[in-house]
Amino acid sequence: MVNKTKETVNEDKIERSIVPIKAADLIEYIAQRKGMSVMNAMCRFYDSELSAKLYDNNAKWWYLDNETLYKLMEQERRLRDGDMDSKELQFVVFCVESYARRNNLSGLQAYSLFKAKNLISFLKNNFEVLHTQGEDYIMDEIRLYLKRRNKTLA
Repeated sequence: MVNKTKETVNEDKIERSIVPIKAADLIEYIAQRKGMSVMNAMCRFYDSELSAKLYDNNAKWWYLDNETLYKLMEQERRLRDGDMDSKELQFVVFCVESYARRNNLSGLQAYSLFKAKNLISFLKNNFEVLHTQGEDYIMDEIRLYLKRRNKTLA
């Protein structure tokens, strides 16, 4: 077992105390800046890699001001999510809603699954082929993708 120095233990305690306060402050800032509810801002924050980076003892991200953290979070989000044109958006929403209906899920539950399994990127990357197919074919492709994805994660 690795022995932590007293200094490292104290730094860990400080971060565990400061980060939740910093996160709450940043969430309020996001809500105000985006004109959204605090609950939506909280989802946005925890959906970002920044929420974990705040605990990085070496980087000390929690020292940064809210504006800088907000800009870094938005930059990460743009790089990760990319933009969709309206046709791609309509197609992805169609897939989410079709999957939800066929599996007795809410749209939010289906979207969460798609996001967690990186299915939205799969649909965007294969839009040109998939959007020309019928609903049954698309749902079969989604089921196959999820089945393969679950095998690689197991």
